[in-house]
Amino acid sequence: MQAGEPIEMKKGGLGVVYQQDGQTLDRAHMVKQLKHEPSSAKDIRAYTSWTAATTITSLAGGALIGWPVGQAIAGDPEPLWVLAAAGGGLIVVAIPMAVVGDKKLKKGVRAYNEGLRTTGNDIDPQLLQLNLTPTPGGSVVGLKGSF
Repeated sequence: MQAGEPIEMKKGGLGVVYQQDGQTLDRAHMVKQLKHEPSSAKDIRAYTSWTAATTITSLAGGALIGWPVGQAIAGDPEPLWVLAAAGGGLIVVAIPMAVVGDKKLKKGVRAYNEGLRTTGNDIDPQLLQLNLTPTPGGSVVGLKGSF
C-alpha cells in the first residue's frame, strides 16, 4: 500500500476487493497501514476487534459442531448433538458480527480517502503566492503569503 494514494473498493466474487492504482491490496497489510492513519485509526481498530471476536466465535462454533460429528464417525451410540446445535448457534451469531466488521473496514477506508482530500494534498500551486512587502514604515521588508 502506498501512503497518500486513495484506496478503491470494488465488488468481487466473495466480497469487496481493495485496490490502489489498479493493484489489489493485501487486506492484512492494508489494515496494518491504516491503523497508523489518524483519519481511519478508530474504525480500523473497531474492525480488528470485530474480526477477532468473529474468529473466536466461529472457531468455537466449528469445534462444537465437530465434536459430536467425530463421535458419530467413531461409532459412539449417543453423540452429543446438543453441542452441534450450540455450535450452529454460535456460527449464526458470528455471521452478523463479520458483517459489522466489514462495515467498519469500509468506513475506515472511506475515512482514509476523505482524509487525503482534506490534508492539502490537492492544493493548486498557482493559488499559493509568496511576496516580499515593505512594512507600513517602509524600513523593513516582510514575507507575505496567501493561499
